[in-house]
Amino acid sequence: MNYRIGAFGFLALDGTSEAPGNVGLLDQRMALQWVQNNIASFGGDPRQVTIFGESAGGASVGYHLLSPGSRPLFTRAILQSGVPNCPWASVTYAEARRRATHLANAVGCNGGNDTELVDCLRGKTPQELIDQEWQVLPWTALFRFSFVPVVDGEVLPDAPEAMVNSGDFKDTQILLGVNQDEGSYFLLYGAPGFTVTVLERMSTLELKLCCSRVKRKSLQICNKILTVKVFMNKYQ
Repeated sequence: MNYRIGAFGFLALDGTSEAPGNVGLLDQRMALQWVQNNIASFGGDPRQVTIFGESAGGASVGYHLLSPGSRPLFTRAILQSGVPNCPWASVTYAEARRRATHLANAVGCNGGNDTELVDCLRGKTPQELIDQEWQVLPWTALFRFSFVPVVDGEVLPDAPEAMVNSGDFKDTQILLGVNQDEGSYFLLYGAPGFTVTVLERMSTLELKLCCSRVKRKSLQICNKILTVKVFMNKYQ
């Protein structure tokens, strides 16, 4: 389904109701409500709705399992390669504020209260905001997204791990899964712990195998141009 992402979906400032955070999740909830209201017209059963998501989508599915307002809108859930208690999947309001103000500074919205800051951001073009989102996190934050759901006390009443541990989630059938070798792609960008030293200890065959797992059809290219420096996203 379509929903707002990045700063458009998850920018949060607790000093104004104009930037509550989690509106991307509310977009998803609205879609689920539409399905409940209309699925019977298409021959479906509103009591047999299964939601599915992969990666960040898997985390989103988990949020709807946790969020009291979403629980009545579906029956079962499938979470693939992502759950809401992943370290990249949510932030506190304090961290959300830091990222929001960092983005504001990057586009020239400095000073003022939260309402004034939001007004200034609204004066920027969407592309200006998109172009600067990457600045809110250090370049080494490989497994992080700039703007993600926030523990707001409403859509997400508490930290996901705390809610799971206390049993505060929809009691239903769920299916969990991951994909083999899906993390290999991130090795291209210098995943933590995967260093040049590690690469130097790998045989040529191992290096080619790793590359082929990143993208099955890329082995021919790897044979011709792959070096340690290129593999680590550094060019000679």
